[in-house]
Amino acid sequence: MIGVGDVELQAKPLTFSERGFPYSEFPVGWFQVGWSGQLAVGAVVPLHFFDTDLVLFRTDGGAAAVLDATCPHMGAHLGFGGEVTGDCLRCPYHGWEWDAGGDLVDVPYSRRTPEVSTRAWPTEESAGIIYVWHDQRGGPPTWSPPSITEDDDPTFHRPYPHGTTAERVMTHPQFVVENFPDIVHMKYVHEWLEVPVPDIYDLSGPIAHNAYRGLIATPKGSVEVYNHGYAYGIGINVARITGPMSSCTVGAFTPIDQTWSMGFASVWVQKRRDDEEQPTGVGAAMIRANLAQLLGDDHDRPIFEHLRYQTKPMLVPEEAALHRDFRRWSKQFYPESAQ
Repeated sequence: MIGVGDVELQAKPLTFSERGFPYSEFPVGWFQVGWSGQLAVGAVVPLHFFDTDLVLFRTDGGAAAVLDATCPHMGAHLGFGGEVTGDCLRCPYHGWEWDAGGDLVDVPYSRRTPEVSTRAWPTEESAGIIYVWHDQRGGPPTWSPPSITEDDDPTFHRPYPHGTTAERVMTHPQFVVENFPDIVHMKYVHEWLEVPVPDIYDLSGPIAHNAYRGLIATPKGSVEVYNHGYAYGIGINVARITGPMSSCTVGAFTPIDQTWSMGFASVWVQKRRDDEEQPTGVGAAMIRANLAQLLGDDHDRPIFEHLRYQTKPMLVPEEAALHRDFRRWSKQFYPESAQ
């Protein structure tokens, strides 16, 4: 916001390229599009990600599927009025039926069913989260989305619906994932009492892993926590914190277009009692704190929304190697022609 006397002027939203981001294509990898608990059998949901209209549906057999939303026949949007029939999605305009793999399987008023297809997006559900695989060139998935062990642990609360939120954020997922090497910001943005020192920093393969220990302030004094962070490509970040009460947070950022992303957050937190049906007390407070740290207005979010991407950041010796190694690692998710 630009203040002019008592009048505030909203700055024009800039595209990622206008903010200095060097890659023209969206990254390859897994990206969240929703939660399993939102999608009942037979549900049809219109989506818009990667500058593309999509449709998400759950077949009568229980599988989640994502297709390009525009029917190749006459251009109807399959997400508005489309109907699940068995394992297919019926177009609301002329009744053409498309299966979960994108193939046309029936034209109800014709003796002939053309051998045509629409794009089907590889879709997986893991730990109650629905992911799609994005590759502009159509390549198949080459790794799996995260498997969250806490989701199968009866001593943890599952996140949906009490520990989840989704909000539009004016940022590219790359801006977010670059928090992975930036351990210094844990003190200045997330209020750790000291800058942690990493004892794991592994950038081999498409899943990066780091770990560090530090002190955080609580109403009852400072406590030591240990953070394991995982970057599943560019779009999914997992933070597993162990301490007096442990939690696991999945922060997922999925591009909507060249200006906005959808930020999803899911928090697993330990139960206080075996019979606790939903988080209360300290557990509920931890969920609120974790969601606020990721998508609240007082931590990362205003930085993500207003930063100008520095292709050659000015780094001091204490941080240079971590950031430069991470930039090299992240290049694998962008096609060479987009660089």
